[in-house]
Amino acid sequence: MTRLFDIAFAIHDEGSKAGGKMSDFKAAFDKYLPGIDGALLRDNMPEDEVVNITKLHLIKSNKYHQVDTVTGATYTGRGTINAIFNALQKTGKDITLKKFIIDGGIKYDYVDGDTLDLTNLKIKVELKDGSTKQLLYDDFEKNGFSIMKIENKGKKVPIGRTLKLTESALGHPISHGVHLVVIHNKTNTERQVPIIRINPDIITVTPKKIVVRKQGTQDWLSSTTEFNPKSFVQKISLSKEDKEKLIDNPIEFGLIVQGLNNEEHTILLKPELSQGDMNGSKEEKEYSLKVDENDLKKLNDKYDIQFKYWRLNVIGEESIVQPEEPQTVKKLKPFMIFMKAADDPEGKTKIPLVGKFDNKVFEFVLPQHVEWAKDSMERILPLK
Repeated sequence: MTRLFDIAFAIHDEGSKAGGKMSDFKAAFDKYLPGIDGALLRDNMPEDEVVNITKLHLIKSNKYHQVDTVTGATYTGRGTINAIFNALQKTGKDITLKKFIIDGGIKYDYVDGDTLDLTNLKIKVELKDGSTKQLLYDDFEKNGFSIMKIENKGKKVPIGRTLKLTESALGHPISHGVHLVVIHNKTNTERQVPIIRINPDIITVTPKKIVVRKQGTQDWLSSTTEFNPKSFVQKISLSKEDKEKLIDNPIEFGLIVQGLNNEEHTILLKPELSQGDMNGSKEEKEYSLKVDENDLKKLNDKYDIQFKYWRLNVIGEESIVQPEEPQTVKKLKPFMIFMKAADDPEGKTKIPLVGKFDNKVFEFVLPQHVEWAKDSMERILPLK
């Protein structure tokens, strides 16, 4: 028995150091036990599996005593072989795999600092005989499966039952998430676990309203225009009375936000570098402002906001021109053109012109018998 373990451990040691592939273990077995059944081998074999295969090979070659000195049990040759085959079955040496799929069991959305626990990760295995079984993480190794973490450039590294989801533990930004793959070691069949997403540990506050005031005062003035929380561009409309309080005075804007427990806070909006003076104006005026993140963190170090930059267009209610009621205009059409002498204010010389009126152009023949028509005349255009 001691000799058996010496051989098995030597095989396992050489196969693992050579790379742990099925071919590496085959080469190690051939060195010590030529003629080993290669169908029993797989990648990353544990020591107990190598021991069982070694024992089975020795029994088949009549080199193994029938007394197990470890357990003290005595077997017939057939009983020992059956016992070892049962042990191999428990190691999951399944050569009849047809396919398998990831079957859930864990959540895929986490927050920075959480711990990923794979205990309940499930796979559904279908065998070639049509039967199926469901395996949990604890069943993977003994059924010939392993789970790896995919790193940069596709490199796969073993992963334990749990993993701390922080940038330092992962070795990359949390925004990249975690990519895992379950592998059936004998067939090298792979199935990727849905990406594990890691969100920053933040609380996004909700903007509720923009307010404005004269610097140095405590009274915030509210806009009469409805606030749109889905846009960083806002139109601020003030009453005539409120706007007069701000004209030619330095002003400042506040953003009211809603945080934890629906509590509301007013954050001062700071001018951007490109912003000119911050005086109130009689005319319509645009302001470019931003949220100082430090002001948010003073309220709660996990607070964040979607829009950090704001464009405010301030107008006064008196500048809003109400549209006039549309007026009905009667269109007049010319029906005839007359002419008269220019020096005839009473129009006694008025005579009709003979011609064609078409497309706003009147073509006529100048009457030759009217002497004044060649020198001085006026046209008269009556309308109806």
